Amino acid sequence: MSYIARLMALESYRQALTALERREADRIYCKHDLDHFLDVARITLLLCQAHDIEADRDSVYLAALMHDLGRLDRDEADHNVAGSVLAAQWLDAIGFPKDRQEVVLTLIEEHGWPGKKAPANLSEAFSLADSYSRACYYCPAADSCFWPPDRKNTHPIY
Repeated sequence: MSYIARLMALESYRQALTALERREADRIYCKHDLDHFLDVARITLLLCQAHDIEADRDSVYLAALMHDLGRLDRDEADHNVAGSVLAAQWLDAIGFPKDRQEVVLTLIEEHGWPGKKAPANLSEAFSLADSYSRACYYCPAADSCFWPPDRKNTHPIY
C-alpha cells in the first residue's frame, strides 16, 4: 500500500479532514478540503517540472494532504506549526521513513504567500501552488475577501 493510501486510510487523519470540512461548511471563502489539497499537490508537481525543481511525489502529496489541517487548532498563519505537529504523528503512523519526513514537515511549516514570481525551490513551488489553486476570478465572495488585490488570481494560471 502506498504512503498516500496509508494516510487516506488512517482513521485519525480522516477524522481531522472531516472535522475541518464540517467547520468550514458555511464558509463563503475558499475552503480547505480534499479538493484543495489534491490541487496543491498537482500544481506543485507541474511547477516543479516547469522550473526544473526536484520533487518527490510522495513527499509533495503527503505535505499537500496535510498542510492546512492545523487550522483545526489555529487560524491563518498560526496553522503551519500546528499542522506540522499533526503531520509528524501521521507520518510516523504510516511508516514514512524518518529521513524523508523533514521535507514534508518543512513544506507544511513554510507554506505561505511567496509572491507571484517563478519558484526557485520546492518550498516556493508548494507555496505558489497553494495560492494558484484558488479561483478568485470565479469566486462569489471575491469582493469581501481579505486577500489583497495583487494576491488574487485574476485568471486561470497555466
